[in-house]
Amino acid sequence: MFRDPVHGDLAFPEPLGRRIIALVDTPAFQRLRHIRQNGVTNLVFHGAEHSRFSHSLGVAWTAAQMLTAIERNSALAADEDRQLDTVLAALLHDIGHGPFSHTLEEILRDLGVPFDHEVMTKRLMLEHDPGLVDVLGSDHAQRLVDFIDKENRTNTRWWHGIVSSQLDADRLDYVRRDAAMAGIDNHRPDIERLIQNLGVFEDCIIVAHRAFDVVESFLLALDHMYEAVYFHRAARAGAVLLSATLRRAATILDDAIPTHEDPVRSILEHGDGVGLDRYVRATDASVWVHVDRWRDSKDPTLRHLANRISTRSLPRGLDCPTEFRKVNKLAAKAHELTKSAFPELDSKFLVAIDDPSRVNYKRYVVGEGAHDSIQTLRDGAHKPRAIEDDERSIVSKVAKKFYRTRLFVPIEIRNDLVDFARREHLTG
Repeated sequence: MFRDPVHGDLAFPEPLGRRIIALVDTPAFQRLRHIRQNGVTNLVFHGAEHSRFSHSLGVAWTAAQMLTAIERNSALAADEDRQLDTVLAALLHDIGHGPFSHTLEEILRDLGVPFDHEVMTKRLMLEHDPGLVDVLGSDHAQRLVDFIDKENRTNTRWWHGIVSSQLDADRLDYVRRDAAMAGIDNHRPDIERLIQNLGVFEDCIIVAHRAFDVVESFLLALDHMYEAVYFHRAARAGAVLLSATLRRAATILDDAIPTHEDPVRSILEHGDGVGLDRYVRATDASVWVHVDRWRDSKDPTLRHLANRISTRSLPRGLDCPTEFRKVNKLAAKAHELTKSAFPELDSKFLVAIDDPSRVNYKRYVVGEGAHDSIQTLRDGAHKPRAIEDDERSIVSKVAKKFYRTRLFVPIEIRNDLVDFARREHLTG
């Protein structure tokens, strides 16, 4: 029994409960207690201190509820092996996340270092060092990897969609958990009602049409969370500043982190090829220890960046125009002003173009199967159809990719840059 702030009591029947406890007690899973779910979003939404640990437990419980509802509504016999595989795969789906979750992947991508948390998830589940495979057994571990490794999966079954799809347990948990922890009350779709209306048609998960409104409220809530939280101007400013700090450290690595065995250095050097003995010791705290030490660095740029993020002196963002020519002209002026204001610092770490994008629903494409689209089934209908095909669907809003391109600069030059942008008609 786990007491969860979002779902209440999370109770798992035996023998599933014993397997969950055995996995939760491994060092690889306990490490998730020290990795925040939303990177540095807590610098803006102070309640968003929740971890990958709490999210993973919530996903496992949500997966169990989905499986039970689908078996009941589709008159399928309960299957203990199917339950064990689905719930444990849901529990371990994020085991490979590194410090600051997705923020780390953005930083390593900027450094040109290959890193994918799903690669790390597969390694942690299949290699012996962290101990997960010793709990699961190699054959069972490989079955669980098949839930996550969609590209190499040879046989997709409906229960795989509970762990990885556009309507999976992961999204159903974090859309509520992240909103609740951020203190946003208007993003609470009725997930319980949605789950109770799930079923299966031709080996694909479907939703009864009477829960059509709940599906759309879920999709809109997800869309709003990117607008209000994940792409929030100050939240992105924190991520940009952390990225600049680590990227600067990576350029002077021998001075910044002289110990070759250090977990953070190992990740910066080797990405998802890092030794697992190092990786399981890498947490948010591992990075913050270095940031605190860098506040006294001999390198002026690293010292400046470390002090800024430690004191939450975030850069300021300007919405950028859509034309690349104008963006580049604005960025060039930002570098000029920054070099003038901070002649001793390297401006390329103080000025950044940030352009995250997201598509919150991918439409059904004929010939690609229905496993990854959301299908609804009306009472009496012979077959389901994609949610966007309903005449009253509002999916068109969330099926479009949206961008939030901003230029982040030191607060000291922002007003001068704004004046320049207005004179040159470069505002977004």
